[in-house]
Amino acid sequence: MKWFWERPDTAPVVAPPPILFVLCGGAAWGLEALVPVDLGWGPFETRAAVGGALGVLAALLGGWAIGAMTRAGTPVEPWEPTRKIVARGPYRFSRNPIYVAMLLLFLAIAVVAGSPWFYLSLPGLFLLLHYGVVLREEGYLLAKFGDEYAEYRRQVRRWL
Repeated sequence: MKWFWERPDTAPVVAPPPILFVLCGGAAWGLEALVPVDLGWGPFETRAAVGGALGVLAALLGGWAIGAMTRAGTPVEPWEPTRKIVARGPYRFSRNPIYVAMLLLFLAIAVVAGSPWFYLSLPGLFLLLHYGVVLREEGYLLAKFGDEYAEYRRQVRRWL
């Protein structure tokens, strides 16, 4: 078995995106344990309702995006070879709807936790995804699919 960074014909991502999510969440959780700060942004019930709604939205978007890739017959994992450009479903509006869903889920957790450490970790997760995953995937897809990907990139925004 080869590590994700050793596989040919794959995007050279710095780490699997779920690992980046867990690392940022773990850092925020650890900082909250060491230096607890309550933002005082309303009762827990209100934060749970808002965070829950954001979480449901994230799950729906992520499920829609994963379903579109699965139906197209290409792997969801960036460390597997991409078989085709998916331009259906949420990929008509964003080139990275799974990562948008991941960021939305992280925001949902931040709202429920009411911790500044989660809010401060969110831009870190975005930067890791952007520079460590998305830009690397784009280079890989452009090299692999050429004009087809370049045209898709011209028509659809990277994030939102």
